[in-house]
Amino acid sequence: MITVHLPRDLAAEFSCRDTLAVDGVGDLAELWAALEQRHPGLGRWLREPDGALRQHLSLFVNARRVAWADERIALRAGQEVWILRAVSGG
Repeated sequence: MITVHLPRDLAAEFSCRDTLAVDGVGDLAELWAALEQRHPGLGRWLREPDGALRQHLSLFVNARRVAWADERIALRAGQEVWILRAVSGG
């Protein structure tokens, strides 16, 4: 099981919990597909049409920031994925 943490406002928008348990995924691409299947629109909302992470979001796997574009990043049971809003401004 992979644990996915979402910003609370995003979870509320898709009528889901801010912490989700997802089974049967081996990489980020499969995780995005599973999220889209369980909560239609969520997987698409997280990404731009070209597959890149939506601007102002950050992605962490087990507290390590990862590049969104590399959907081949392997996931193992017990790992945590955090999707956070980036702190932006000037």
